[in-house]
Amino acid sequence: MNQLKRSRTLTELAANRIRKAIIDNEYKLGEPLSESLLANSMGTSKTPIREALALLKIEGLVNIFPQKGTFVFTLSLLEVKQLIEIRFILESAAIKLAFSNNREKLLEALSENLMNMENSLRVNDINEYLTHDSRFHECFFTLCENHYLSDAYSHIIAISSALRTRVSHQPNHTNKTFEEHQILYNFITKGELEKALEVLHYHFSSFEKLYATYCDQITTSHFSSTRKNRQSHKDERGD
Repeated sequence: MNQLKRSRTLTELAANRIRKAIIDNEYKLGEPLSESLLANSMGTSKTPIREALALLKIEGLVNIFPQKGTFVFTLSLLEVKQLIEIRFILESAAIKLAFSNNREKLLEALSENLMNMENSLRVNDINEYLTHDSRFHECFFTLCENHYLSDAYSHIIAISSALRTRVSHQPNHTNKTFEEHQILYNFITKGELEKALEVLHYHFSSFEKLYATYCDQITTSHFSSTRKNRQSHKDERGD
């Protein structure tokens, strides 16, 4: 029993570390993940790493291909659109339920997270800002009193966070999203939930456009790098 418990603990620790690394953009989208390298870096055997990667596959953070290996997830623009659609559906329902079931607790929790987001922006700590951003949205699911809704959200939050990290460093992005969170909060405090949902929809739609821009930048960067490498090889050959 103790051995089984240790095995589960190692798997969970490995999954937590790899998950955080993917969310924090330490691994690029589509990057291969070596079980051996991960095991060495964490000072463990391959078994908990393999089990951890299987857990992350369920969360959508990695893709595992037989005979090819394990890779950090990638999403097409259509898949991002679909992800945003389901998140909007879930969060809209959670906002209404949380407001109905725990109005005072909800407003208090949202206000606290807004304050923390503002403090993080003041010192330009983007990672801390993103942490409080996530907690702001989690408030709806924590207080909605519907575990089916919360469970559904838990299946997409990791991949949503990973995508958000990759677009968060674009110019003025965090200032803009902070303003959107403030407006969302103000409508919720007034009980104007339909207007709040309109802001939420705009918030998510803006993210979709940002991700499209991010993909364009990655493609352009890759094309430029490839072209430079080809030119370098030509120069070496004297072409």
